[in-house]
Amino acid sequence: MNVGCRAESSGNRVELSFAAELQTPFGSEVRAVGALSELGSWRPESGLALRTGADIYPRWTAALSLLDDAILDGRIEFKFVIVKPDGTADWEEGPNRFVSISDDCPSALSFQPLASPVCTTQSQNLKPGRELFWEAVCDSTGVGDILLVVGAAPELGTWDADHALQLQTTPEDFPIWRGSICLDVSLSLATEWKLVIKHADGTSGWESCDNRCTNLLCGSADDALVTLVRFGGNCEAPVPRRREADGVSAPSVPDGSDAVEVAGEAQQSILVQADSSACVQVIFEATGSRHQPTFSSSAMSWILGLADLGLVQGVHAFHFLVNGERVVSDLHPVAGKPEHNLIMVNGDFWSYAHGCKKAHPRQWKRQTRMLEDSPRRHHTAAGGLSPKKPGIVRPLSTSSTASTCSCSSEKDDNHDVTPKPFSAEVFAGLYDEHLRLRLTDVVPPAGLLQAQRGRPLQLWSGVSRLQKPCGRCEDAYFIADRALGVADGVGSMVQFAKYGADAAAYAMELMELAGEALTGAELADQPVDTRAEAALLFAERNVQSYGASTVTALVLDADTVGVANLGDSGFMLLRKGQQGMGIVARSEEKQHHWNCPFQLCRLPPALQRRLQGGTRLDSASDCDRYTIQVQPGDLLLVFTDGLSDNIHEHELLHIVDRALPPLFSELAGLAELATPPAVIAESLARAAQERSLDEKAMVPFAKASKAQGMDCPGGKPDDITVVAAWIMPEVGLSG
Repeated sequence: MNVGCRAESSGNRVELSFAAELQTPFGSEVRAVGALSELGSWRPESGLALRTGADIYPRWTAALSLLDDAILDGRIEFKFVIVKPDGTADWEEGPNRFVSISDDCPSALSFQPLASPVCTTQSQNLKPGRELFWEAVCDSTGVGDILLVVGAAPELGTWDADHALQLQTTPEDFPIWRGSICLDVSLSLATEWKLVIKHADGTSGWESCDNRCTNLLCGSADDALVTLVRFGGNCEAPVPRRREADGVSAPSVPDGSDAVEVAGEAQQSILVQADSSACVQVIFEATGSRHQPTFSSSAMSWILGLADLGLVQGVHAFHFLVNGERVVSDLHPVAGKPEHNLIMVNGDFWSYAHGCKKAHPRQWKRQTRMLEDSPRRHHTAAGGLSPKKPGIVRPLSTSSTASTCSCSSEKDDNHDVTPKPFSAEVFAGLYDEHLRLRLTDVVPPAGLLQAQRGRPLQLWSGVSRLQKPCGRCEDAYFIADRALGVADGVGSMVQFAKYGADAAAYAMELMELAGEALTGAELADQPVDTRAEAALLFAERNVQSYGASTVTALVLDADTVGVANLGDSGFMLLRKGQQGMGIVARSEEKQHHWNCPFQLCRLPPALQRRLQGGTRLDSASDCDRYTIQVQPGDLLLVFTDGLSDNIHEHELLHIVDRALPPLFSELAGLAELATPPAVIAESLARAAQERSLDEKAMVPFAKASKAQGMDCPGGKPDDITVVAAWIMPEVGLSG
């Protein structure tokens, strides 16, 4: 948004000109609101209204004439505010604007609406209180729905959703919603609240959990409190964050990934939160050696650097003594009975991984956004069931030369040409070949995996959906916290469009219905593979669109995954071994004959009457079913044949070997360095897309066609959908 305000002196008067360019909801107004009475005395309803018109929209302008003695200290303080038709006001984020009688206001500043003026106005007009920020993950909303924080405080509506705090999101940030208010601590030391979805039709959907409560005395009185929460799921305790000139800074309270600075260099450390007056020691289980940590007032934690302890490379168990009592830290992985913490000491790997953040600070900031939906931070719950193409950010490439190398120096079978190297775009966001080498022979300790088996597992998922060069994208998918699915609409149905067939709509509706069935309670008492098949049967019976599609549905229950697969879409389960990632289980294509997969099909009545001989259509009851045991750190891939037809398994493993599993990142105390699943999904989809457009590549589909006596050289252009999901404990390995 381009904004401006100019002041010119004329005699004893000052002429102000305001201008702003921004898109606004229909019926909204833009106002300049400030400390002067002519600017509403910080009341949006009384601010100076800017005007626009059909010929100049989205430009808004206004003029104001003031006596110069009305301007204190020679400057005017204000902000731009969007006032919606319902009277609510969205204030721009950041510090207040200032203009003098001779200087210009800053221009080209970002405008991000918040729900309350007291959270964005850095001036003496702020009423006293504690600043509260919410970062909520909610992907259960539909078009036109909004997410609210409703609570006991007047600023939260006094349990009235019509007057609650409205959180904001954007297409880039969804499903993350943000908002803030300021509460008067003198009225209460804590406040209760809940998240509520206000649907476009006026109805409200409240969380079914108990009321949530925020302690307003947490941290320093000068800190803002940031609460990370998932709709209907777990909620992290408020994290105090320092207020800086440009907003809220990084958390004051570290997680297990924080490092200690020693002589200007970061070093690996272990942490526990305890009062500064406590007596704290760190005890390593194997040797019984005791060490004295130091208290960090900025981190509000006791921290012990590991650089000078002489620990051998490997996994070490430890616990804390706090005032003489045995304590384990929720900032590190927990295992065993009695429970103890674990940390992987591997200086070479730790320095390599930690150095990536330092080497790519700008990309790192973007990488962090992709981690905001991590179960480690937000305790992931059900994902959205409406397929959408996410905006994937490509951060962190640790070696430009490595990222342009070929996926394999070996030649494919029955092919006399070395595969064309993948582009740097495929590897962007991943580590380089050195990651696999540094993790060679490193496997999760059995004690850690055993300790996790009794804890609920969930999926941290990400997706990439790429369209073929010509025609519509007919792939669809759904994501939930313990279920995934993909569908590949049959493109040849386009020839029956005049009868009402629409393969894209059919595939999308199948996924919505299957996701609905798998996230409901009706199938919960069935075996996992039966549950996956039942979800596809439910979708098949209730779909209203006409079309045809292959389908795959997957559901996780405890440590078991059940899969139902019909056609040539499929899944893989990968696990880190001593030499890298390996395929533990995979689906097989279900075909009537080569290149003729099984598929669900619903025909328009007029088309069905043309079928002769009572042709039997495939059904979800024809699907192949799989049951697989999983463990924390496993990687699940669910995909359409656009992936499997275009890249070989050794190419897939070469890419995935550059991803850092959250199990190992957290074990090393580098939780935020885990590779987000969306990065993996995007890398695999990009690789498949590049092969699909290569006219000389000997891709799996070309090899299979050659085995059938047919010549189909080069890649196979197609829609490509990849869903990647790390398997993780419900509340992370730590805590």
